[in-house]
Amino acid sequence: MYNNTELRVKELVSLYKISSAITSSLSLSDVLKQIYKQISNLFKISTFYIALYDEVKDEVCFEIIVDKGKFLDKLTHKLSQKDWLTGWIVRSKKPLLIRDFEKEKDSLPVKAKVIGEATKSLLAIPLLFKDKVIGVMSIQAYEPNVFDDGHKHFLSTIAGQVAMAIENARLYKETCKKLDEFSLLNEVITSGTSTMEFDELIDRLIEPLKRNLNFESFNIYLIDERTKDLKVIATHGYDVEAIEKLKLKVGRGITGRVAKTGESVIVPDVSKDKRYIQANPDIKSEMCVPLKVKDKVIGVLNVEDTKLDAFSKKNLILVSTIAGQISMIIEKARILESEKKKSKQLEAIQEVSKNIVSVLDMDELFKQIVNSIYYTFGYYINILLLDEESKELVVKASSGPSIKFPIRRRVKISEEGITGWVAKTGKPLLVGDVSKEPKYLFIEEFPDVRSELAVPIKIKDKVIGVLDVESVELNDFDESDLTTLTTLSELIAIAIQNANLYKESERLAITDDLTGLYNTRYLYAALEKELERSKRYGHSFSIIIFDIDDFKKYNDAYGHLAGDQLLQELATLVIKKCRSTDIIARYGGEEFVIILPETKYNGAIEIAERLRKEIKKHSFTTNKDKKKCKITISLGIAIYPDIVDNIKGLLNAADKALYKSKQTGKDSWSVDTSANQTRLFSNTNQL
Repeated sequence: MYNNTELRVKELVSLYKISSAITSSLSLSDVLKQIYKQISNLFKISTFYIALYDEVKDEVCFEIIVDKGKFLDKLTHKLSQKDWLTGWIVRSKKPLLIRDFEKEKDSLPVKAKVIGEATKSLLAIPLLFKDKVIGVMSIQAYEPNVFDDGHKHFLSTIAGQVAMAIENARLYKETCKKLDEFSLLNEVITSGTSTMEFDELIDRLIEPLKRNLNFESFNIYLIDERTKDLKVIATHGYDVEAIEKLKLKVGRGITGRVAKTGESVIVPDVSKDKRYIQANPDIKSEMCVPLKVKDKVIGVLNVEDTKLDAFSKKNLILVSTIAGQISMIIEKARILESEKKKSKQLEAIQEVSKNIVSVLDMDELFKQIVNSIYYTFGYYINILLLDEESKELVVKASSGPSIKFPIRRRVKISEEGITGWVAKTGKPLLVGDVSKEPKYLFIEEFPDVRSELAVPIKIKDKVIGVLDVESVELNDFDESDLTTLTTLSELIAIAIQNANLYKESERLAITDDLTGLYNTRYLYAALEKELERSKRYGHSFSIIIFDIDDFKKYNDAYGHLAGDQLLQELATLVIKKCRSTDIIARYGGEEFVIILPETKYNGAIEIAERLRKEIKKHSFTTNKDKKKCKITISLGIAIYPDIVDNIKGLLNAADKALYKSKQTGKDSWSVDTSANQTRLFSNTNQL
């Protein structure tokens, strides 16, 4: 009686110590170690283990295994396979006492699995919580008959406390995990309200995923709508270049399949899935969740692990929730990026529009346009105009990251490059990857170009040039860029028209309508300029005034239309016989003035005599049956600074010399050599 009471007291004290020890911590690992410590103090044991049962996976995980005082690695055993002793205890919910394996092996309910050295005796108790098996606790010895029914009863009593402690630790772990999940979701949601740049936002988003998703790797992909490529925008556990080498596309691989179907997938063993594309040979399982915006798949969140069957439905629910938040963040960032891009595009258009009305010099205008586009978008930019004669495109202006001077080169239409094709067809061309485009022409100045967009510059449906932009990024242009560039090309066409109109109006303002020669307005301006230049450099220059002898008689004989025709033909002849540096103007009626820059006395009379002879021998066409007729001219010459040092005086001197030629028989030239004396040379006094 006394011994039984003493034993009962000892058991109660032991139970109290076990209870105090295993409730001192909420860490499952610490709890299991405390259980082993207390059990090993109470029982003579060689081996101890606690295996926890996962009802969903129908497997037991040997969370703690100790043999001869040495802690061994965890093991996982599927119960769907042939059950051994531990599985039988889980299924039956019954304890098992084996006093001597050798004597009882044939009467065991199931076959025993032996790992390492075989034990001789065993006591295993199911861990029950609310009548539900949560695991098995087993003590074993290398000698037979170590355990009896009393030990079984006592260990069963301890098992109740152990089950409660394990469940509390599990509950605590699950609660912490939930809190971590809520924290993760909160960080993801908070990121969604940020106003950071897209890349910064993704970097901020990836940090809580790294901390909370305890998997080997994960990647976030976005779908390129134009190429259907899956572009990685965030990764953990992989090198971006390694992923890009996989060349994932919608429909290719497990990730591509999810991108195509929009359905999540868990792959417990990737080696058994033919769709799997290997990037890391250590990966055993994978989970993919689509990123969606309004039921449209925009990308994929992919998670991988080195353990088989690493992902549960709970994981899928959490990752799907995260994926939903990521989708919202990405779409918000995309909208912001799109709005910023549109804003930049509008700025570029406004800048070009402003330049069109303020800059009329074409070279300067082109320079400002390419610089404006480069500073706005960072692209390489070229404006090429069509040379009608050679049928080539000529680069008029260029800008870009490494362009320090304008590129001067020509491109044959239709035969060379993307711009040549655009000029030939009159159609725009967007190339996402120039390495795959046969029409692409490599240019030394742009060695790192990856994508290109070219649009025609048209005036009234006629191609006059090409606006071309190139980027160092693959697939860097989209439809909005095409629209923007088309608008810019239209503005450039307007600018060219305006400049041409301005040039034409300037030309008309200084041109005689009938002959196409300069008019008196230009003549006076040219004289002023030549006078200033001659004064500055100490040069001489001369002027010749000439008119048609007996022009009135010509008009009376052939009519005024014939007179106009004569003036036009005479102007053409004079242009041919003068030097390119000479300035020829119609002074009024049939009277003309020629400015001879840097020309002294001898040079002036030589030119005057040549003109007189050429005009005299030329046969001019009348408007009457195309009849030919002859005319003569009289010329007056004045030389600066020999005569006077002002324009009015110079013109008067030349006019005076012309009058003298008329008085002495016409068809001659005279030179006013002084303010008071005019020297006459007639056509009979040849030089």
